[in-house]
Amino acid sequence: LGDDLDLRSTTLNHGTELGEGTFWSNTFSDLRQENYVVYTPNTSVTPIVTYGDYTTATSTVSAAARKLEEQGLRVVAGINGDYYDTLNGAPLGTVMTDGVLRVASASNYAVGFRADGTAILGAPALAMQVKSANTSFSIAAVNQVRYSYDFNARRSTGTNAAGYDVVCSAVDGRLSIGEALTLTVDEILPEATDTAVPEGKYVLTANLLSGEENLALLRALAVGDTLTVTVRAADEGWNDVDYMIGALYQLVENGEVCKGLAAGAAPRTAIGQKADGSLVLYTIDGRRKGYSIGASLTQVAQRMIELGCVTALSLDGGGSTTLCVTLPEDGNAGVYNTPSEGSLRAVTNHIFLVASNEPSGTLDHIALRTESDRVLAGAQVLLRAAAIDTNYIPMDKEVSIASDRGSVQTDELGNTVLTAPKTAGTVTVGAKAGGKYT
Repeated sequence: LGDDLDLRSTTLNHGTELGEGTFWSNTFSDLRQENYVVYTPNTSVTPIVTYGDYTTATSTVSAAARKLEEQGLRVVAGINGDYYDTLNGAPLGTVMTDGVLRVASASNYAVGFRADGTAILGAPALAMQVKSANTSFSIAAVNQVRYSYDFNARRSTGTNAAGYDVVCSAVDGRLSIGEALTLTVDEILPEATDTAVPEGKYVLTANLLSGEENLALLRALAVGDTLTVTVRAADEGWNDVDYMIGALYQLVENGEVCKGLAAGAAPRTAIGQKADGSLVLYTIDGRRKGYSIGASLTQVAQRMIELGCVTALSLDGGGSTTLCVTLPEDGNAGVYNTPSEGSLRAVTNHIFLVASNEPSGTLDHIALRTESDRVLAGAQVLLRAAAIDTNYIPMDKEVSIASDRGSVQTDELGNTVLTAPKTAGTVTVGAKAGGKYT
């Protein structure tokens, strides 16, 4: 990305580190700013996928974080998710939450998260099949072309193009990889538009213009038929994922940059996996001269390899690129990067790292951060410190800060600041509370 100007790291929670990098591009004579989170799978912090009240609803990463916090969770970090159709909000790839496929595509890449925090990245290559006593056929997609209960606010198929719709009730099982969903046929609508899909129902559908071969498969079904829907992935490693989110491009495969990636500097969001299984949730800001010009997908791929990733996928970028984190001393998540449009864009889905927000009451360590690791001689720099318990929740405990050079004091706004000495050199700053030091 250029010459290193500043590289920093902050511990956010168990196995979770916030990284920041500022670079100078000699090619463009401008800056690049990255912010990312490195997550080592553990049982205290877990990755999840969220979307709105239905799969085409859009919300900002910040708004989605607030909903999780209202549920009693601590949002350790979160980024925007998959590319989506800006006309209707439909995600381009697969979405799974709580072990159930909400959107499914036979194509596109994805990342899946298991209950223990481990992940799998790649191409699931989902094969979706329907079987009855007298017919069998494949499903091209779920909630992408014609839809089900989760698609829109009207809870309908959401189309004015006539189709052959088979309305079914879920009897047993769930729509999940490696499992079976049992349906019974309730109603057949030969020329339907915008068919209602109540909760617990599914609609098997084909556009009337899709060809007689497709329509004949549905016409073989009758009211009362029992259907079995199965979903298989090419790799059994996808069978035990509880959450999944799609990705349009693969950036890194087997430690090598993928070919044919789009050129042009822009804000980017990516997710990668290291050989040890840890994840990198990556953002780089762009389209803001004097702050960050962004990067091409190839440059992001190269940077992900530098950060240790052996595989990496591109999530939605541009104005969608957003990173939220809860800093050690804070109680709520805040936006950490600088979105290119000056405000947050509402996106179709999100990836979060969440943890318990229940205090343990036992002091673990002191978190101490400065707004910058460099300060001009004689100038001031803001210091922030907090006592952190064993659940990484800030405690109401007094923290004292001192330095070996310069002076630590409170400014007129009540902030703790270091006034640097007037001679250049290194200043060591420390904090203590309850017998703990940093």
